[in-house]
Amino acid sequence: MSGVLKSPANVFNLAKNFILAGVAILIVGVLGAYGFDKQISLCLVVGAHMLTIVGPSLIKLGYVMRLSVQDKLAVS
Repeated sequence: MSGVLKSPANVFNLAKNFILAGVAILIVGVLGAYGFDKQISLCLVVGAHMLTIVGPSLIKLGYVMRLSVQDKLAVS
């Protein structure tokens, strides 16, 4: 993975993918935890609630990576 992190363009794309994956995971988690909680098993509801934590964490990680790359690419 260190090869991916050497190029700022690769890190920027990775950050974008983290943000998109985080949003998708958050949406699935919210739908499972609050939308379909009566139709699915308790185990899946608990898993969906965990996704509502993992999703925003990926969004935050991707955002911080994106800010870091933008800071490195900024010309002073």
